[in-house]
Amino acid sequence: MDNQLDKIKFKVSSLAEYTGMLYWLTKNKKCENIPEEIEILLEEMDKRITPLIQSDLAYFNSYLQMYNLPRHYATYKNIESVEEFLDSINALSSEELWALILDAIFSLPSDASDEDIAEMIENDEFLTLNNYSYDGVMEFKSQLESLLPRLILFFRKFYDSVYAPLDGYIMPLAEKQRNLLIKEYNNNSTTFIKNYIKVNSEIFIKEASYKVDFYVCICNFDTVTYTIPNDHPEEMYIMFGYLVAAYFKEQVSEEIVKSIGETTRMMIVKLLSQESMYASQIAENLNLNRATISHHIDQLVKTGVVKIDYAKGKKVYYGIDIKNIREGFDLFINMLDKKGLNHE
Repeated sequence: MDNQLDKIKFKVSSLAEYTGMLYWLTKNKKCENIPEEIEILLEEMDKRITPLIQSDLAYFNSYLQMYNLPRHYATYKNIESVEEFLDSINALSSEELWALILDAIFSLPSDASDEDIAEMIENDEFLTLNNYSYDGVMEFKSQLESLLPRLILFFRKFYDSVYAPLDGYIMPLAEKQRNLLIKEYNNNSTTFIKNYIKVNSEIFIKEASYKVDFYVCICNFDTVTYTIPNDHPEEMYIMFGYLVAAYFKEQVSEEIVKSIGETTRMMIVKLLSQESMYASQIAENLNLNRATISHHIDQLVKTGVVKIDYAKGKKVYYGIDIKNIREGFDLFINMLDKKGLNHE
C-alpha cells in the first residue's frame, strides 16, 4: 500500500490558490494566532473585496458552492492557470455548464435526473454540511441561462480585482512550502504518508490504492480536502492548507506521548531501546501473553514509536524509532510552550 501511495506529485498552481481564496471568502472564517505572512495576505484581500464582489459571492453561494468549479479544473482537468480556466468557462453553453456542475459538485453524469440530484443532496454528508438544498439547486438550474454571463463576469472580476494583484506574493510562499514538504517526504516517505494522508483519510485508504496529486495551498491555509473522482477511483486529489502540516504534527506528537505513557508500552519501549526483538521474545521478557504484546506493538508502530528493524526467516524484529520519538516530544514541548504552559 505504501509503495502505491508513493506516487505523489507535489504541486502548486495559481488556479488552486484562486480556488482556495474563493473557498476562504465563502466560509467567511475568522482565525487567531496566524503567521504574519498570512495576516498580510488576509489584509490585502480585504482591501480588494468591493461590496459588489461580496454581493455576487454571497448570491452565487446561496445556490451552490461555486469554488468547486475552479477546483474541478485545477484538479481533475489539471489546469494551472486562472486565465485558462476563465477562457474555458467563457466558451461554455448553459447546458455544458450544468453538465459541469453535475460532475464537479454532485459527481453525477450529465444525464442525471432531478430525482438523482434530490437523492444525492439527501444522502451526501458533504452536501448536507454545506447547506445544499434541492429547491435552491432547482431554482439555480431554471435561471442558469440568464445567470451564466453574470457568473462568468464574477469569476473574471474576482480574478482581476482580488487575486491577480496578490499572485506575486502568494506563489513564492506556496513554492517555499512545497519544497519543505518535498524535503520532509524525501526524508521519510512512510511517516509523511501516515501523518498527512493515511491518518486523515482512512476510509479512502481502505477502498483503493492511489496516485496522489498533492496541492500546497496558501490562500485556504487552515483546511485540507481529500477528493477521489468516481470515474477514476485510483486517483486522489489533496488540497493541503499552509498551516495544516503543523496541526497534523501536533496531533501525531500527542499520540506519541500518549502511547508511551501507557505502562505496558513504556516497558516495551524500554526493552527495545536495549536491542531489537521479535514479539515472542518481548512477551517472554515481560511475562505477558503474545496476543497482548502484539496489540501493543501494533499501536506503537502506528504512532511511529516502534519500527520494524529487520526480518529473519518468519521472525520480525522490532526496534524503537528514536528520531521520531525525539521529534514528537520536542514538538509536544514546543506546543505547550506556545500555549503558555511553560512555567520554568
